[in-house]
Amino acid sequence: MFLGGSLEKKSTNLAEERLALMDETGLDVQVLSLTTPSLHDLGPDSVELARCANDAVAAEAVAHHPDRFQALATLPVGIPDKAALELERCVRTLGSRPGCYAGM
Repeated sequence: MFLGGSLEKKSTNLAEERLALMDETGLDVQVLSLTTPSLHDLGPDSVELARCANDAVAAEAVAHHPDRFQALATLPVGIPDKAALELERCVRTLGSRPGCYAGM
């Protein structure tokens, strides 16, 4: 769903504007991830897109505000072997919590 306007700008910002909106609405912690359809049906491109999405959330939000943001790893589930490797990378390298992933 396309929201447009100031609400879309606030919700797509991964740091300060999102924090301000969270404070405004009384939300302490937010879990960030891509939503369905996520990377479904994108074939081999989904592997790099998942990696980029996970890196962006980790670097732009979670690393700067670990007490306010958590991340669900976005996975290229259409390519199971690559999805397993990306989940392992997210847990070991980016600090995602085991069992937390989006894309199914």
